[in-house]
Amino acid sequence: MPDLTLIFVNPRVLDDCSFHPCVRLTEWTNQRHLSFIPPDGDFKLCDYIIGPETQISMPVSIRPSFTFGEGHGKLDIEVQVKHTGGRDVDSFVLTIPMPKQVNSVNLQETIGSHSFDQVTKTIRWEVKKMPAAGMHRITGAISVAPQAGSYTKLDCHPNIAVELSVAGYSPSGVKVARLGVVTEEKYKLFKGVKYTAKAGRYQIRT
Repeated sequence: MPDLTLIFVNPRVLDDCSFHPCVRLTEWTNQRHLSFIPPDGDFKLCDYIIGPETQISMPVSIRPSFTFGEGHGKLDIEVQVKHTGGRDVDSFVLTIPMPKQVNSVNLQETIGSHSFDQVTKTIRWEVKKMPAAGMHRITGAISVAPQAGSYTKLDCHPNIAVELSVAGYSPSGVKVARLGVVTEEKYKLFKGVKYTAKAGRYQIRT
């Protein structure tokens, strides 16, 4: 089995690390190097958080607007890709919960497609690949069921759930500087690193 040493460009930003049992903790404590003999198959080498002193910019800027009147409403959401190093956003999904009084929606998007679930009253806007250039938008009218008696104004401030991934991008700035390999085998080595940024619990509060 190869004996590996993984060296980062900026290891000091890694905080509260949790390592796979194969990692030699002494090497990390003394030099901030990940030294290990990997187990067979796929495995997770390390979990970590980024310390509060490191500023992380969100890869997209989202500006939502909701207005409701008697029997109708309007939705307007603008999205701009900003901090991805010029890379497109993959698998972009917005999930937008609506008030239970909403009957239907009539929306148009500049990119991707949308759906509306009548049971959960949820709008879902999906874009397989969102270009880094330009402003992207979903906008349109909302039909609201008539209220019994006097009209009650709807106040909609949903928490919009955001899903996305960006290939080849590291928002935290964590980079691999070098991977050292020690082995007695004669096979040819191939060393490579791939970065993918994915949204976890990412919400926009309106």
